[in-house]
Amino acid sequence: MIAGPDPHVERWYLADPPSFGQVVGKQPRGGKRKCGRDLYKRRLAEAVAAAGHPVLLGGIEFAEELVASMDLYRAGKTERSLKRFVDDLRAGLTLHR
Repeated sequence: MIAGPDPHVERWYLADPPSFGQVVGKQPRGGKRKCGRDLYKRRLAEAVAAAGHPVLLGGIEFAEELVASMDLYRAGKTERSLKRFVDDLRAGLTLHR
């Protein structure tokens, strides 16, 4: 199984603002769901910088912590591609049992 964020993995990192705020220290700003070039990469980096952290890797330095703390149900309601991935993973794990 391959996780395919649509259109960018950064949207998944930003999909659960309350958990993001707990990990990074400040919730990301909301915005339109349109996808300009590098829009979500910039939003992720801006949110990390706004919380007072140096932006060393564009914000992905928090990826492991963000995923670990994320409420997948809440994030899935925000990002459909994340919900599809979680649903497919759950179904695959159920079949594997």
